[in-house]
Amino acid sequence: MRNLKIVLFLFVLVACSNRSEGQVRNYTSLYDLSFKLNYTDSAVNIWVQSGALLLPEKRDSIYQWTYLSDPETSQNKFNTRFYQQLLIEPSDKNRMSAVSITAAGHRIDRVTVSVIGLSHRQQPLFESVLRFKPDESLSEETNEFILLKNTSLLRLIIDVEGKPDRKTNISFDQIEITIGGKALDSYPVAALAPVKYDGKGVDLSVINNINTIEALQNSRILGLGESVHHNEVMQKYIYDVAFNQIEKGLCKLYIYENYLDQLLLFNRYINNEIELDSGSLAIIKKQHLEFFERIKSYNKNKAKSERVSIYGMDFRSDTDRAIREIFNYLYLLNKEKRNISVDKLALSLTEKGWREKSIDYIRYNRDSLSAVINNEELDLLSHYLNLCGKLPQNKQKKTDMRDSLMAVTSQFLINNYLPQSKQAIIYAHAGHITDKQSYFAFNYGSETLGFYLQSTYGKDYLKTVILAGAGSSVLFDPFGELVVKEFAENIEGSLEKAFAEANKGGSFYVPSDDILDRLTYIRYIGNNNIRKEFAVLNPAVQFDGMFYIPEAYTKMDIMHIKNESPLKKVNTEAQLYNQRIEELQRRVSSNE
Repeated sequence: MRNLKIVLFLFVLVACSNRSEGQVRNYTSLYDLSFKLNYTDSAVNIWVQSGALLLPEKRDSIYQWTYLSDPETSQNKFNTRFYQQLLIEPSDKNRMSAVSITAAGHRIDRVTVSVIGLSHRQQPLFESVLRFKPDESLSEETNEFILLKNTSLLRLIIDVEGKPDRKTNISFDQIEITIGGKALDSYPVAALAPVKYDGKGVDLSVINNINTIEALQNSRILGLGESVHHNEVMQKYIYDVAFNQIEKGLCKLYIYENYLDQLLLFNRYINNEIELDSGSLAIIKKQHLEFFERIKSYNKNKAKSERVSIYGMDFRSDTDRAIREIFNYLYLLNKEKRNISVDKLALSLTEKGWREKSIDYIRYNRDSLSAVINNEELDLLSHYLNLCGKLPQNKQKKTDMRDSLMAVTSQFLINNYLPQSKQAIIYAHAGHITDKQSYFAFNYGSETLGFYLQSTYGKDYLKTVILAGAGSSVLFDPFGELVVKEFAENIEGSLEKAFAEANKGGSFYVPSDDILDRLTYIRYIGNNNIRKEFAVLNPAVQFDGMFYIPEAYTKMDIMHIKNESPLKKVNTEAQLYNQRIEELQRRVSSNE
């Protein structure tokens, strides 16, 4: 009898365990298809969200997103996207399927639900689109589609557009998918098999061994993509790789994911043409500044044609801030020389119609301006001011265009300032460097930066990623405070786990020939509030090469502004800006 009780107890325990595991391991819970928004649970593949939104508010057991038009951001209507990607088991035949969504909305113009099927090589196989206009009560909308055989990934994209200048809200209760007449949750949740990496790669414990990698030496445009933002060890590794290329005389142009308007002064600085005060130097992170100092030393005894230039390719969503930064750049550049033409150019940026006035002024006064600003900078200023002036005022739309804008500026720099025999290095998050969109690297209004570079330069562009087996990065905690968070454990099916098991030593490089042509996980942290670390992708499709470092534990200081409110800081900057305008106006008046 005692043995029977033990057997019954174990049976109940296993049954409860399976039921509990079933609740956790079905598609609805793992991919948050019921919109529970459990962002703190690392087991949930959260919805990636882009757009100008207030924080979601829970009402009647469902979440509602409410938007109020905001004249300060020039965003006059609710316009956003929700994005999710599901791993599914491929089939050997096509299957009739359907997607249903339960939603409610107030003053919504349109909701579009797209279902996109992808192969294991991330090639689109089909797309099904459902469009509807929800009313204020929850109702279900359904669209049928044919799920093509060999589909390995399902992308779900929900676009929402509200009415202009109106308070708007949207609620989603559930997305249900049926495949072959059966609910998606009735299928076992697809998982990636363990990855086995048998290659050895190129040992980079000694960084000079990078010289043996022909692809890196022969590429005209080398893309270095960090898989994790806000990690100083990974950043330093990238800088070591980049400086190796500089010391060899290969790299002439270094472009990285930072604001172009901020890097103009620093390019002067690393070319030993200007000294910067401590305030100007403080805006650049320590690891970036240390790299810039290395380039500054390298450039010191070089002919001008052999010096390395550094530029940013990024654009601010706040155009007014960008123009103020250009004004400050001109002011500081001309602080000692007091060239009247540079003063007038700076003042033209403060006037109505600044785009046309500033570009015309550069066009007709190049000779007098060139006493302070060289021709390369004048051309770049014209390019930048022209783009800034043409961009939409809506901040969200500018953010949506970010990758395409970075591509336009990168191409301008490469086409105009990179000798044919030299190399440009482009450093950004891996989600920008790759030419394919994926979970955590999905853009709202444009393709990736890498897509545009690949389309323009073909095989001259080499896209690589830097992975780390263990480490930490800076994230927001649930209370909105910045903290250093240790990486999650490497999971089955991840490249990090395979590389860690294959290599017991230091860092190494995996060439394109050795990259696995299958769906895997890699750690992908590009936003400091994302808890889910691993993204499903095909590394052979996304990248041409991969760097691996065993550990990347950040020691990055988390800066907190003390005894000075953000509002006070903004007011101080505005006061200084106005003082500089008045100073230049007096100088110009006294010379006329």
